[in-house]
Amino acid sequence: MTLTGVNNTDSNADGVWDGQEDFDSDALSNCDEFILRTDPFRSNAVRPTIVSPLTGTTKGGLMTVIVSVDNAERMSNLTLYVDDQPVRTRGAAVGEFIVNTPHFPNGVHTLIAKAADNVGISYLGGNPDSLVVVNELSAAPVTVSFQNSLRWLEPDTFFETDVPISAETDTFPSSWTVFVQDANNQIIRTFSGSTSDGRILTQWDGNDNSGTPVPEDAAYRIVLAQGNPIAPYTFVQMAASPPPTPSQADTVVWKERSWSSGQIILARQRYKSVLVGSTFNAALATMLNGVAMLIEGATAEVGVGREVYQSSAIVCDNNNSYPALLTALSQSEVRDFYYHGHSNGKSIWFSEFTPTVGLKHNEIATSLLNLFSPASASDPRVIFEFRKPFRFVFVDGCQSANGEFPEAFGIPKTKFSRTFIEANKKRRAFMGWATTTRNSIANNDFHLWTKVFWESWLQEPDYNIRLGDAIQAAKFRIAHV
Repeated sequence: MTLTGVNNTDSNADGVWDGQEDFDSDALSNCDEFILRTDPFRSNAVRPTIVSPLTGTTKGGLMTVIVSVDNAERMSNLTLYVDDQPVRTRGAAVGEFIVNTPHFPNGVHTLIAKAADNVGISYLGGNPDSLVVVNELSAAPVTVSFQNSLRWLEPDTFFETDVPISAETDTFPSSWTVFVQDANNQIIRTFSGSTSDGRILTQWDGNDNSGTPVPEDAAYRIVLAQGNPIAPYTFVQMAASPPPTPSQADTVVWKERSWSSGQIILARQRYKSVLVGSTFNAALATMLNGVAMLIEGATAEVGVGREVYQSSAIVCDNNNSYPALLTALSQSEVRDFYYHGHSNGKSIWFSEFTPTVGLKHNEIATSLLNLFSPASASDPRVIFEFRKPFRFVFVDGCQSANGEFPEAFGIPKTKFSRTFIEANKKRRAFMGWATTTRNSIANNDFHLWTKVFWESWLQEPDYNIRLGDAIQAAKFRIAHV
C-alpha cells in the first residue's frame, strides 16, 4: 500500500494534482518518472530464463523444469506457471520445479516463469522507499507437449476424511488399482476396479487396509495404476524414465486435522505520512468499525464463533506491534484475517521510508506450521503441510498476491475449486493485489473498492452472497481499480 505524497499541487487547476499529470505524454505520471529517475534499482530488474525443457519437446510423467535468473542478488521470488496456473513460488535464484504432467490434459501447454526483484524490500537489500515497489519480469514462454495414456486431472493436495479420484485413460476396457503409501513408502491401502469407457471415478476413504483412519498431520502418496495390480514404483524410478507399464498417475496429499470456521482478525497499519496519514487513518478506522459491526450482526445467523477477534480492530502503531499480531494469528479460534497496510508480497510491514521489516511470510508459516516439505525420504516433491489453515485472508496492500502469503496461511495457490464444491470440502480463499495500490488525497479508489467489497459481501440479510459476487460488485462500482 503506497500513500502518495509527492507533488500534490494542481498548478493548472484541472482537478488532477501535478504528481499524477503526464505532461510529456509518455504514459508515465510525473510521480512515476520521479521514481524512475531517482531509484537505480528500477532499471536492474531480475529476468528469468527457462533453461529446460526446450520448446517443442514432448514430456510425460514427472517433468523437471529448470529456471535461471540474471541479477540473482536482487531476486525476491520466482514463480513457475503452466497455462497461467501457478505451480510453485520459490526464493531460490536457480529454480527447479517438478510438474506432474498427468495432472493436465494431453496436448500443448505453455510454461512461463516470472521473477520479482527486491526493490522496496529493505531486509533483502532493496530500497526501503515505500514509493518504490517490486518489479516483475517474465521469461520467454516455452511450449511443451504433454503425453500420458492415463491422466488424473485436478487432484487433491490435502484432505480430512476422503480423497476423490477422477481420471481418464486412452486404454479401455481395462482394470485399475489404487495404492496408498505412507511417508515411509509402506503400502497401507490397496483397492481395485475396472473401466469400460475410459473414465475412472472412485475415492480413497482415508482408511488403511484394516479400516482404520490414517493418522492426521501426515503425507500420503496415492498411485493409480492401470493394468495388472503391481506395487507402485518409487519416485526415483518414475523420475528417471517415462511412466512404466502399466500406466501410472499419482498425487501426494496431506491429511489435515479437523477444524471449524473461527474468528476474524481485522488489522490495519497506522500510517505516518504527514500529508495524508491522519485523514486516511481516520477513514480506515471508520471502515473497519463498520466491517466489525457487519460481522457481529451476522454472527447470530451464520453461527457463534465467527465474530471479530477481541471485538475490535488491531492497530499496528509501529514495528513492535507485529509480534503481537503474529501471536493473535496463532490463536486456535482464529481462521480469518484482513490487514490493510504496506506490503511487498514477502511481508506486511511498517516501513515508511525506513528499513523496517514488519511481519514476513516465513514467520507466519513457521508460527502457523503451514510449511513446504518433501513428501517423503525418497520423494523430494514438495507437499504443503497445513497444520493451521485459514479460511479467508485479504492482505490489502501492494503486491500482496505476488509472493508466498497464500501458502503461509494454508491456502494453496495451485488448488482447483471443482473438488471443493463437488466433495463439500472447506472452501478457502486468499485475496491480495497484484499491483501497486495508491491511496492519496486525490485518489482513494482502492480504499473505496475495499469498502464496497465488504458491504456487498456482508449486508445481505441472509448472508448468502458468494465471495466472487462481492468482488464483482466492487469491480462494477469502482471499475478502474
